Amino acid sequence: SQSIEIFIGEEEERFSLFEGEILSYDRTLHLDKGFSERNIHWRSPMNREIKIQFRRIVSFVNRELFSIQVLIEPVNFFGQVKIVSTVNGDVTNFVDESDPRVGSGNEKLLKTIETNLNDGVSVVVNETTTSKLRTACITSYVYSRGQRTESVQDKHIETVLIDKLEEPLVFEKRNVYVDTRRQGENLTDKGIEILNSLKEVTFEQLVQEQEGYLQNFWSKADVIIHGDQQLQQGIRFNLFHLLQSAGRDAYSSIAAKGLSGEGYEGYYFWHTEIYMMPVFIMTKPELAK
Repeated sequence: SQSIEIFIGEEEERFSLFEGEILSYDRTLHLDKGFSERNIHWRSPMNREIKIQFRRIVSFVNRELFSIQVLIEPVNFFGQVKIVSTVNGDVTNFVDESDPRVGSGNEKLLKTIETNLNDGVSVVVNETTTSKLRTACITSYVYSRGQRTESVQDKHIETVLIDKLEEPLVFEKRNVYVDTRRQGENLTDKGIEILNSLKEVTFEQLVQEQEGYLQNFWSKADVIIHGDQQLQQGIRFNLFHLLQSAGRDAYSSIAAKGLSGEGYEGYYFWHTEIYMMPVFIMTKPELAK
């Protein structure tokens, strides 16, 4: 799992939507550009004001990449800011015995077998309990300034960046996910190789690549509905959801609930052929194949 926490001042007031006062807030999923964005103007309990922008992108172009960019801007506070980023391998599945879709199996299906730092890159490796397949999250950071430290624990790695918020501070967390079915052995080396291939690519360039991919998709897949904006937004979201849920290699398909939940535990079956395949046959036949 991933987390980013922000603390301000020597007292380390923790940014939270449930504390202090939200002066403005908006959240947008850019269906045309392929990233999500949140903008918050926050006043802390000690009357310190900052503006925070979160942008997240799961790349269609670089399959293994998930990147988060945080922009922190001072309003009336210009003191210390502390960013704590964690990659945690200790994850549990959602289980509900009263719901047959998520009622079987064990909630602990992954165990963390390795956490380390490799030349400034965080490495967390997990293994499935039964099949012994492995997956690794390889994480690097891009930031405008600040003092960085790391702490490696048995099941997670914590990275801390501290600086004075005298001007806007940009912090980007780049995660590459690799696994033994696709990359084979030596997951750490494969993940670092992918990260290094993107080292000169900025976040804005990632967004541009994503937008180009989606422009091609929407030119063939868009459904235009006149007179009902809510229905128009809904059909476009459905198409986007299908696109981001679809597998793009010989090892994956579309899970019965896509990326929306853990129902059916990731299995894919007749839903794929009946509901999903026709969309791609008509709009993106190379993906259907």
